[in-house]
Amino acid sequence: MVDDIPGWIGDLKQLAPVAGMLATIAADPEEFIREIVAEWVVDQILDATQYVLGWSVFSYERVRNIILDAIPILTGPANLTESAVTGLFDLIYGLVQGIAREAGLAGPPAAAFTISVLVLLVGSLLIGGLYLIPGSDLVQGTLEGVKR
Repeated sequence: MVDDIPGWIGDLKQLAPVAGMLATIAADPEEFIREIVAEWVVDQILDATQYVLGWSVFSYERVRNIILDAIPILTGPANLTESAVTGLFDLIYGLVQGIAREAGLAGPPAAAFTISVLVLLVGSLLIGGLYLIPGSDLVQGTLEGVKR
């Protein structure tokens, strides 16, 4: 009876760890892709955004502290503006994260598009703010040099 079992059956033991994953792929490939690939992509997009926003907030706080130490009368208006902008970013980031996690396969492109629009908006606001600073012709000249 033992002689009836082919020798290659014993070699199948090596496939035991991946058999569950292969069964999941065969049963529902969309679920497999959503859980592994899409969630990884969403996490990477959100991690990169969190890193960039973290450094942006750090640099903003440094500049803010320097300005408020030099001109203390601006503390009240600066705090109001800061809390409004911070609340807006928290709202947008929370919405992007929720949409990306619930959208499944459409989540990564939706998150990437939303973050791209957010970065474009923030960049435009920063450049517009730089033009308000007296003597900021250097910024305009630098930007024109970059455009060439």
